[in-house]
Amino acid sequence: MRKIGRDGGADVARLIAEARADVEAGRAILGASAARLDAALDALEAATAHLLAGETKDADRLLVAQTHLRLFGLALGGALLTRGAVAAGAGGAETRTMIEPGVETRWSRMARIFAEDLAVEAPSLLARIVSPHARLDDYRALAGLA
Repeated sequence: MRKIGRDGGADVARLIAEARADVEAGRAILGASAARLDAALDALEAATAHLLAGETKDADRLLVAQTHLRLFGLALGGALLTRGAVAAGAGGAETRTMIEPGVETRWSRMARIFAEDLAVEAPSLLARIVSPHARLDDYRALAGLA
């Protein structure tokens, strides 16, 4: 959690903005699936803001660190696959066929499948981050430390 707080979260905000630009650039390729990636990025932004908020306890930050990392991967993974789909479709037909026949289609399909099958988990991860039900005492008890 230390790293997301550097510069008041400015580094993370820039990364999210870059990911949003990738999704926007690939909106035509993604079709309706772009909304799933938008929602994942919204969830990441909200979760990060919650963790950076002064009223969030350090213990709660630690309890949801893994969940936040998973959310980060889902949101940015979808954006990066979209970036790949846009890059595979860039240039003229000669460029696309020189790369490898069918690459454009595979990248766009991977991005859509990722958005529809994986990124849709993002809102539920956000809910776990902003209202963690796990308590430090529960973990201590399970580890035999209580």
